[in-house]
Amino acid sequence: MNYHPAEKEVLALLLMLKACFTTIAGKRIKVYTRFSTLEWLTKSKTLFG
Repeated sequence: MNYHPAEKEVLALLLMLKACFTTIAGKRIKVYTRFSTLEWLTKSKTLFG
């Protein structure tokens, strides 16, 4: 895989969420990351209006 490490981390998170959907559906989860880019994405007001 020739992805940036931040992209690999997002991919791993998405795969985990898909695999565990029935277990975590409706629950609040907290994700810890080393990449400030991912933190910026979750806090960006332009994404959510």
